[in-house]
Amino acid sequence: MDEYTEKELNYISRMCPMNDAMMQVMFEDNVELVEYILRLMTGIHDLTVLRMETQKNINGSLLYKSVRFDVYAVDSVGRKYNLEIQNKPSGAPGDRARYYMGMMDIHSVKKGEEEIILPQTYVIFIVTSTSYEIRKPLYHFIYKEIETNLPLDTESHIIYFDLSCNAKKELEDLQHDLQCVNPRDMHIDVMRRSAIWCKETDIGVRRMCAISREIYQDGVDAGKKEGIDIGKKEGIRETVIEYIKKGRLSIAEGAEDLNISPSELEEMIKGK
Repeated sequence: MDEYTEKELNYISRMCPMNDAMMQVMFEDNVELVEYILRLMTGIHDLTVLRMETQKNINGSLLYKSVRFDVYAVDSVGRKYNLEIQNKPSGAPGDRARYYMGMMDIHSVKKGEEEIILPQTYVIFIVTSTSYEIRKPLYHFIYKEIETNLPLDTESHIIYFDLSCNAKKELEDLQHDLQCVNPRDMHIDVMRRSAIWCKETDIGVRRMCAISREIYQDGVDAGKKEGIDIGKKEGIRETVIEYIKKGRLSIAEGAEDLNISPSELEEMIKGK
């Protein structure tokens, strides 16, 4: 299905870069945008991205869970980066950051290598909010000794960028643009150009529709795998409710998908 519907166009018009589909399309092969955000998050102003990949699968093993990185990048001096966009605070707990870092480390060492030499690695979460008592827009974590605050030279960095906390200058502009629905209102040039391509060009809109359909189907398939009524009405209903909570669907659209009234769907959501 190559054509897009009026419903899909309406859905796309309400998207901001924090939406999964728009994020994927904006970042695909967009070295300039990835480079800009990584420089801002890490403070490495001469950072140059050598290669990058969106939706990169990092395989686990028969016993351990595989992961899919939103954005994976390697710079010109070998530093590695995982950039994640999370709509919910619960989507980026510390143990997830730790696991992602571990997966990056495991895949940095090849079998047969006698000496373990790990690259400097950054796991970066852009989140709508955090629960830390000390409020700040950018949190940068490293390993430290408890009593003396002496840093352990692991070359591992975990960063959280909180969109809900007041920032200044470029960080404030990025907070605004990541949550901005109208590309023409964005402050950062590379963000504005990328968002305009996504929303105002035929190829961009088609790509947004294709990715949105894939994400929606992945949710339905996930419901099936979890045994929610073998992916029938219950699985689809759970997926629709989850997408409404994440802001990916409106009540009216979800009700139409489930063939029920908006008021019935609202009651279902209240019961969750």
